Amino acid sequence: MPDPPLFRAPYYPAKVCWSRADEFREEFWPSGDYPIDVLAIAEFGLGLEMRVVDNLLNDLGVDALLGIDFNTLAVDRDQYMQGRFHGRMRYSVAHEIGHYVLHRELAEQFPKDEKKLREFYSEIPEREYSFLEYHANEFAGALLVPRNELSSRLALYVDSSKPIEEGILVEAVDALAGHFAVSTTVIEIRLIKEKLIGSS
Repeated sequence: MPDPPLFRAPYYPAKVCWSRADEFREEFWPSGDYPIDVLAIAEFGLGLEMRVVDNLLNDLGVDALLGIDFNTLAVDRDQYMQGRFHGRMRYSVAHEIGHYVLHRELAEQFPKDEKKLREFYSEIPEREYSFLEYHANEFAGALLVPRNELSSRLALYVDSSKPIEEGILVEAVDALAGHFAVSTTVIEIRLIKEKLIGSS
């Protein structure tokens, strides 16, 4: 029989991740204002040390990265400094907050030595890694674009009792992306996942 994987990640359904995001938002962003300032939450709410790092995206392929000690959050300098990337940066930070909230206890299994940690990461089975990323993505989407606010804002642009014309939907998605300060892709995914529009 093959050896068992060195690391096992739990699997949380999307609704569990969304619920945890709602609880987190209520605690750390009680004003209910949009867009949600995830950078302020990370730094002042969670007490993470923020580091602006050169070439993080080029070197590791990510805009933001939670430290192995779960006490630091690095962001790519170019992405952070350029306004046109703020939506993407905010989602990346929300994604890392998702790891912080959902996976902090798992970090006890991680090696503390950086070299050993890199080896550990390279040996995590794809299935386990995909679970972790799925959780963080679902958390990030629900944190930044919660269902109730999304539904009420959508109603300003479309009549749910009638078929939605494509042109009107495009305008609505653009407006919603501006309201939540995320990409139109994030809005489209949230609308489909929350069954506020069809997936076709």
